[in-house]
Amino acid sequence: EAPTDTPTPTATPSTLASACTGTADHRAFFAEAASLLSFDVYCAALPSNWWLQATQYQQPEGGQLTITYKNLSGQIIEVGEGNFCSSDPSCWVSTSDLGTASFGALPGSLKLRAAGPVYAVYVSPGTANGYSVTGQGMSQSDFVTLAAMMVKVPKP
Repeated sequence: EAPTDTPTPTATPSTLASACTGTADHRAFFAEAASLLSFDVYCAALPSNWWLQATQYQQPEGGQLTITYKNLSGQIIEVGEGNFCSSDPSCWVSTSDLGTASFGALPGSLKLRAAGPVYAVYVSPGTANGYSVTGQGMSQSDFVTLAAMMVKVPKP
């Protein structure tokens, strides 16, 4: 008897975002957002002591995505993507320029956003395709490492 071809499984929303920190439902959320938003969607692939606290996306006006991650040490990472803040310059404020850093694979500007300290990496600030990640409760070197852990969610 001749062998039969086994169908290749197609990617499901949970596998499209398999690197994202969180539950299967969270990964499905990111896969859905990537399929509906016009810009590239990123999620964080953080160490196991981090969890996804809140996330939402909206499609109007180019779309936007916001994400908050926390850990038990009280550290917080907040992410904005797309047109989340193109018309509000206060979203991109900083007290000093610290050089460059990465938002995942994207090159960005490393900033001290506020005392505390609160660090930020900005990519294309003030545009409808901007990216921002801020972190508080951590050292600058730890923040730079975590900001680089943003991963692009493949579009289906």
